[in-house]
Amino acid sequence: MTTAEIYQRLRPLMFSIAYRMLGSVSEAEDIVQEAFLRYHAAQPRQAEIGSPKAYLSAVTTRLCIDQLRSARPPARRRLPASRPGRAEARPRVPFVPTGGLPGGDLLEAGEP
Repeated sequence: MTTAEIYQRLRPLMFSIAYRMLGSVSEAEDIVQEAFLRYHAAQPRQAEIGSPKAYLSAVTTRLCIDQLRSARPPARRRLPASRPGRAEARPRVPFVPTGGLPGGDLLEAGEP
């Protein structure tokens, strides 16, 4: 089977894997292209690739995982409540308005 035939036959499978993992058509297309480029680069040792379907599915999955890992925002580091050498943090007090609601002075006590 030629590379073009493999591409035609396996492209829908690879796209569905990438799209389900990434949720983006453009990113899925990029992953499919990259996977086929890697398959093409591996052609000199193609005798080692027993199943193009398994090879391309695995490469597609790994590329998606790499993409997801690189897109994840870095974990936020939490600072301790008080750091040495700094004054204690003031406790947070909720804001309570003192003037009532806007227009509240129009209503007199006992009026509906």
